Amino acid sequence: MKNVIRTREELVKHLHSHPEIPIEIRRKRQGKRASIRFDDRNYYFITMSGSGLNVPDPEVSPIVITKSTSDVALATILQETLDKSRFIAGMDLKNLIESRVPQDKEKQWETTTAKEQGYKNRSTFIKNLKSVWVHWTEGQLSIFPTRGFGSHKAIGLGKDQTIILPGDSPPEEIGAAVRLGFERWQP
Repeated sequence: MKNVIRTREELVKHLHSHPEIPIEIRRKRQGKRASIRFDDRNYYFITMSGSGLNVPDPEVSPIVITKSTSDVALATILQETLDKSRFIAGMDLKNLIESRVPQDKEKQWETTTAKEQGYKNRSTFIKNLKSVWVHWTEGQLSIFPTRGFGSHKAIGLGKDQTIILPGDSPPEEIGAAVRLGFERWQP
């Protein structure tokens, strides 16, 4: 029976102790990922690594749009965000995790955005963020509402709250599903 790597720590440990052994990634779980955050004023679309770890892609800047944006525009920006999601594997992933570049860029983005949006500081901004996770896998779009404030403390609500749409759903339905994800968000 093969060992299954489930956490970032297990992955880093594996890569350090066995760099010559390739990691088998289950294709079913691969896909494109995004995180959407909302602070009652703006939506923030963040491209995530499609590797299964929730790592913001340091090469892609978040997209900010206002609350009054149409459902079609929400779907369009989500598609653009997902299109930029990329699979990062093996030593590239190890180097990315160890470099702390994604975490540092995210912190820098949060600090800058907090200032631009008139928040007292980064912590106040983060505490006002609601979050949903989005996965595009095998022609299916899944939107996962979360519980808790902040981008770093969000916890998924579970399968019964997940919104699942066929990948070819019209933009109006996708945008409405994003809004529904935020309605299901819990403090």
